[in-house]
Amino acid sequence: MIELSRLAALQRYAVLDTPAELEFDDFTQLAAQICQTPIALISLVDARRQWFKSRVGLDACETPRNISFCQHALHGPGLLEIPDARQDERFQNTPLVNGAPHIRFYAGAPLITPDGHNLGTLCVIDRTPRQLTPEQRDGLTRLARQVMAQLELRRSREGFRQELTARQKAEGRLQRASDLQAAVGQLQSGYISQAKLDATETFAALLKLILRFTGSEYGFVAEVLRAAQGQPYLKTHAITNIAWNQKMRAFYEKHQAAGLEFRNLNTLFGAVLTTGETLIANSPATDPRRGGTTAGASAHELLSRGAHQAWRRTNRHGGRGQSAGGLR
Repeated sequence: MIELSRLAALQRYAVLDTPAELEFDDFTQLAAQICQTPIALISLVDARRQWFKSRVGLDACETPRNISFCQHALHGPGLLEIPDARQDERFQNTPLVNGAPHIRFYAGAPLITPDGHNLGTLCVIDRTPRQLTPEQRDGLTRLARQVMAQLELRRSREGFRQELTARQKAEGRLQRASDLQAAVGQLQSGYISQAKLDATETFAALLKLILRFTGSEYGFVAEVLRAAQGQPYLKTHAITNIAWNQKMRAFYEKHQAAGLEFRNLNTLFGAVLTTGETLIANSPATDPRRGGTTAGASAHELLSRGAHQAWRRTNRHGGRGQSAGGLR
């Protein structure tokens, strides 16, 4: 239970696997200079490894926890010093002693959080047996406290940055919503003041506004109507040009002003009409609510097929009306 709490505390600092930072590199350089060792590390111990936030004199960025020296420093409140690892039964047979980096001397000062959790160590390592002087032990311990203070500062700074980012995003959403509401209000006022039955310009302006507001490329403004049998269908009042060839371009230019009708309910459009709910489909081509649309089709193709079906039905009935068959 204590170890789980310690690991949870380590995760709260969100420092594992982050890039090198000068503030921490300064501490390892100072530790190596004060203790006169070729290797100095800021080691953070998680469930399976010790990971080095900063390192001097060592290429590896982590080692397994079960062979680490630092895991033993987790269990004591003070500095752990190993004068000669070959003479210590805990370490004499480990690969870090018998192989690279051939550790002989180790001293690690714990990194203890304000609530008492030991995250790891600021440690120094030598390839020859030795001992620290009292002044060196005191200096290493003081540096470890400063490393912990820097971790606290980093955590506070990251928390503030995340809070600021979230606030800026929220303010941005509010501003966009306010801009949209104001723009819609202007469109309504303009439409009323024009006193015209033809609202083509107003709907076109509204569509342009919605596309800009949502960052979308294609869209339409449509009215929900009901057929004689009571089934809902869409009639567009403004729609972007989705034609993919000259024939469809001519059809779009001929009929877009009068409006296209989408009557097939077995589509994503139909799902909105029949459920009365907002529908968001990040992959329209594979969305199970798409009905009979072909898997692998893009959003542009889906819209285009709807327009093509409208053209097919219009021509099949001798050009009578612009009743679209929906997205096939």
